[in-house]
Amino acid sequence: MKPVSLSKKIGISGIHVLQILLLTAVGMLQRYTRLRPMLMRHLYTRNLEYSEAFFTDGLRLVQSGILLFIGIGVLWILVRRREELRSLTRVEGIILPLLCLLIISFVNLAYFQGLITYSYWIFAGYLLLSLQGVVIRISR
Repeated sequence: MKPVSLSKKIGISGIHVLQILLLTAVGMLQRYTRLRPMLMRHLYTRNLEYSEAFFTDGLRLVQSGILLFIGIGVLWILVRRREELRSLTRVEGIILPLLCLLIISFVNLAYFQGLITYSYWIFAGYLLLSLQGVVIRISR
């Protein structure tokens, strides 16, 4: 196995920082709803619109099933190709199913459903998942 180049390590680190900042931004958005009434009104109307369009009971079940399928598929690929993958790729690959479980918890837990930024948590989770896929692609 070839070692990972420095430029790839820097790119992967940058994407991880972006992922952390994304979760922090959504958390701060939730926190600022108590301080800014217009922001709360905007988020409330968006939450209603997104909940009617994307987060009905049936669609949440479909989203959870797809995420579970993706997580199990990635684990299956990691086990199947463990000899030919770099150690960094294996570690990044293990993070992806954990992110799938995190998004499933965003979608299904009553705590997150009660938040005014519920839809933003889920959209941020999907963005985290896609960025993690980019990280895995870079680390190969």
